Order: sequence, then structure tokens, then C-alpha cells
Amino acid sequence: MPSKDKASAKVKEVKDTKKTKVKVEEKPKKSVKSKDSKSKDAKKNKYADVEKGDAPNKATAFSGLTFNVSESRKWLKEYLSRYKVEKKRKNTAGVAKSVHEPVKIKSAHFAITAADQVLCLSLVSLADKKSKKATAGLRTVTEEILMDSMRASKDFMFAFGKWLDAYSSQDNYSKQLGLTKDIIVKFIEKFLNSGDTSLHIDDQCFNLLSYILLKHRIVMAETAFQMVSYANKSSVDGKSILYAIKTMHTGGLCKDITKKIEEVMSIINGSKKSNGSDSDDSKGDKPKKKSDKSEKGGKKESDDENDEEEKSEAESSSSDESDDGE
Repeated sequence: MPSKDKASAKVKEVKDTKKTKVKVEEKPKKSVKSKDSKSKDAKKNKYADVEKGDAPNKATAFSGLTFNVSESRKWLKEYLSRYKVEKKRKNTAGVAKSVHEPVKIKSAHFAITAADQVLCLSLVSLADKKSKKATAGLRTVTEEILMDSMRASKDFMFAFGKWLDAYSSQDNYSKQLGLTKDIIVKFIEKFLNSGDTSLHIDDQCFNLLSYILLKHRIVMAETAFQMVSYANKSSVDGKSILYAIKTMHTGGLCKDITKKIEEVMSIINGSKKSNGSDSDDSKGDKPKKKSDKSEKGGKKESDDENDEEEKSEAESSSSDESDDGE
């Protein structure tokens, strides 16, 4: 009998050990972020490590430009506000309906700013050849000299000839541009003829210069918008500005502007790093090609990308303003 009791006891012990569960200490799970959240974080911090230096804000410093890209974006956004793009959106019942939304901006303001800078230097350089020489070595460019210089140039007449007779010296065009005479003068002194400070632009000449830059911007923005509309896109980007330039200009002026836009867009697209200096005679790398799928056939354009870019620049500008105030 005792042997039976021992046997039953062993069976019971085995059953108990089977019922016993060994607790394994679980390691804390690593938080896995989706690709979308990672890309959003990258965009939010796009200008976080950028050194502002002498630039008006970090976005401008990031692009290697001198003129304020945020002011260009503000101007472009206001200009495009007259248009709406049609999109198909599904309602709560799952029925697709047409809605009209504002035009999005994807880095187009960087391309516009690049074009502004090249055109500004080209106009002043053209007029400088006919500038009035003073005894102290100073040279003055007047409204008349700039006007005559453009009329004598084949490339400039092709681009601007139709606007010259419509110019009014009574209107103030610089306010609409967001560029002051002080900004223009400092830019010219820095980049024209290797820091030459002996060139003077009078107020009337500056007004005419602002008029040409403004007209140029309007045609760039309008042409780019019509191009993306034809392609059934809802965003004006740097590429659309680049191809707008190719329809607006000929000769050396076309080559100079497109080269600068390509250089800046390669920095924005990440295929080239800015060296912090704005050199208009540096060679521009062509931006990487991206697969643009139509909204019908594939991936839709990202509204979040546009919003994050605008938010990054807004945060950059506000932080720069607070830094300047300290």
C-alpha cells in the first residue's frame, strides 16, 4: 500500500509542475515610428540645425540665398489666392464630390527668389556698362540708363520689351515686392564685380528695377500655375517655375536664371549642400528626378508636406525675430 501512495503522490507532483507557469520578464517594446511620422518629424526640424548667420531667417540660410524666401512665399501665396483648384473628395457616405481648394506651394518660392537675384544682378550689370562716371571714381545708374540698356539688349527686349512703355514712375513697386533699396544695394555691393561699392543706384532707377522684378514674378507665377493646372496638379513647385523661365527667356539670361534655380533646388531636394555663400557664378547641379504620379493613377500630392514646409518656415521666421530682439 505505501508504494501506491508514493506513486499517486508522484503523479500529482508531475501534474502540479505542468500547471505551474514560469513567468518570463518581458523586455520593454521599442517604439516603432511609421515612415510618415519620421518624415513629418524631419520636416518639422528641417531648419533646426541651420545657422542663420547674416540671412533674414533660417529658411533663407538653408537655401544659400540672400533675398528673403519667406517674403517671396508670402507674395506668391497672395498672388495664387485668386485661384482655386478642383479636387475630388469623398464625403461621409463615401460619395466623391468636387471641392475647390487653395493652390499649394511646394518650394516654388525658393526658385522665384533665385530668379529674382540673378535678374537683379543682370539688370544692374547691364546698366553699369553705360553708367555715368564721376571724378571720384563713383558710377551712377539712373532710370534713363537702365531703360536704354534694356532696349538695346536683344535678350532683355524679348523678355521685358512689352512692359517698358507701361512703366509709371509715379507708382511705388518695391512695396509689392517686399524688397527695400537697402537690401538691393547691399546685395549688389556684395556680388557685383567682387564687392565693388563704387556703383550708385538712384531712387528712380531702383523703382524701375523693382517694376521689372515685379512683372517678372507675376509672369513666373502665372505661367507656372497654368502649367500645373494643365497637368492636373494642385501645387506650384520649383520645377514648374524652372520650366516657366524657359518659356520666358532666351540666350544667356535664360541660361543664367535656370542654372541658379537648378543649383538652389538641388540644395532644397537634398542632393547638394549649401556652402552658406550665395555665388551666382557657381555651377548648379540638376535636382534629382522624382516620380510624379497623377492623382488619378497613383499617389496623391501630399497636403501635409506643404503644410509642414510652411510651418517650418513660420517657426524659423518667428524664432529668428525673437533672437534678433534679445
